Amino acid sequence: PLRLKPASETKKIAPYFTEYIRVQMNQLQDSLQVNVYEDGLRIYTTLDTRIQRYMNMAVQTIMPEFQKRVRYKSSLQQRLHSRSDSTITDSLFNELTTVQIAFICLDPHSGHILAMIGGRDFDKYKYNRAIQAPRQPGSAFKPFVFTAAIDNGYSPADEFLNQPFVLINDDGTRWTPHNYENDVSGLMTLREALAGSKNLVTIRLIQEIGPSLVVDYAKRMGIKTNLRAVPSLALGSSEVYLLDMVSAFSVFSDNGIYFNPISITRIEDKTGNVIYQNRSPGREVLRPETAYVMNNLLQGVVNYGTGYSLRRDYQLTMPIGGKTGTTNEYTDAWFVGFTPHLSAGVWVGFDDPQLSLGRG
Repeated sequence: PLRLKPASETKKIAPYFTEYIRVQMNQLQDSLQVNVYEDGLRIYTTLDTRIQRYMNMAVQTIMPEFQKRVRYKSSLQQRLHSRSDSTITDSLFNELTTVQIAFICLDPHSGHILAMIGGRDFDKYKYNRAIQAPRQPGSAFKPFVFTAAIDNGYSPADEFLNQPFVLINDDGTRWTPHNYENDVSGLMTLREALAGSKNLVTIRLIQEIGPSLVVDYAKRMGIKTNLRAVPSLALGSSEVYLLDMVSAFSVFSDNGIYFNPISITRIEDKTGNVIYQNRSPGREVLRPETAYVMNNLLQGVVNYGTGYSLRRDYQLTMPIGGKTGTTNEYTDAWFVGFTPHLSAGVWVGFDDPQLSLGRG
């Protein structure tokens, strides 16, 4: 007996990835002069179903409990539920206040997309937040500021004041940034500031090196969205895609080499002839010395900084680097990181950016 596996089982494992492949095939079929649905093509992808299953298990285990904790944290959400005009039904309220997730894992040494999750439930939400939803990255953007500085002669031991200050915006308004914990201190090294995700130090740093330089480095490392060259860029005020962020962080674990993320490696026709082949050629976007220093600094985030819960709560012992990110009003929560062999990133939040996950 052939024991064929129904296509529905594959879709169940990685529905967002499968849809991502289908969309790309629709885009390729004219240039390949094929009919995707009728020509019996064999499509080879980068998906690793083992990693995908672990990611699915994590979402299924953690997100329902997380949902219970955040549903009524925000006063805005409570106001949304208590609107007197009754335009918000219970079912619509539940949909609006469903905490969503995007999750991607890459091979940093090839750019292969190993696993992808674009939301809580593909049957309900076809929108793929991993590749279609631009969101503010918050402090997860800070490594680009530090990369630009390190690559231009700054040292992890250089010190900046962790003290409040006021900036006057172009429209004459005042901006008084503060740290996440509202703490202040004296001089602080760049290494300490990145590990502790200190906003005040990072803004002083971007003012010194210039926001335009940071934009150049982020673009070079794979960020494709429009980045506004303003001081608040240091705190992730410009929107990015999760896939771009994970690809960019891969540079730190691959000695400065960037690979464009790919999901299809080759396509064969029904007789076995290769009609399409796709390899992502790596290119050097950072000096190896800079990538090495940033790799080390980002390991500090996990070893004793804002990402320490990976060690404390999950007892992970392998080398890990990465960066946490939280946006204004606790709208978005991020972690993007890497081990020697994997790069991964996760975003959690509501589809409506006016709704807050709540502090903590």
